[in-house]
Amino acid sequence: MNDTEVESQLSFEEVIQSLDKAVEGKPGVKPSEAWRYREEVRAKYGLPECAYLFEDPVRYIQTIEAFLKDNEVSLRDKHEFASFFKENPNAIAVNFGSNVFRDSTVVAQQTSDSNWFGLRARANQLAHESVHAIQDKRYHGMPSEVAEKEAFYYQMLSPQTFLKYRDDPDFVMYYINDVIENNIKSSVGIDNKISGKQQ
Repeated sequence: MNDTEVESQLSFEEVIQSLDKAVEGKPGVKPSEAWRYREEVRAKYGLPECAYLFEDPVRYIQTIEAFLKDNEVSLRDKHEFASFFKENPNAIAVNFGSNVFRDSTVVAQQTSDSNWFGLRARANQLAHESVHAIQDKRYHGMPSEVAEKEAFYYQMLSPQTFLKYRDDPDFVMYYINDVIENNIKSSVGIDNKISGKQQ
């Protein structure tokens, strides 16, 4: 049996352990810590797996829309909130908590079933905003830093992240500690601007 055959038989846990070992002593969130946190977020909110959202966006959209409906969160199209997005050009999608005028609402881009890239964008937006919708229902007033971290770890980490890059531990560390963490910081900044305007 050659090295490639042995590697292909590694379990997911062994891949994570191997990545951790390869980055031992390096600063930052380790692959196992990132994965554990992501799975804790999924369990906390009962979120469906989103690992396939880019490969099969239609399936993920159907799954997450059913999840939102079961949790009494409505879905609306961005064009219905054009003034909000005009005033907040850095916002891509949004969750509005319930108030006297509407139920908890996720606003995301609509698209046709034939628009592959549009479907992927919608699936990605729904993955993120669905976390915020459930956070708002269960933990209203959660600090933005915590809310965004939970949403981005759920949305951006999948088993494929670790399996695809198992031979590139430096990239995995960069992805977790730079790409995801910078998305969190950027989103917190956008959230702060939006909440400042709404006060």
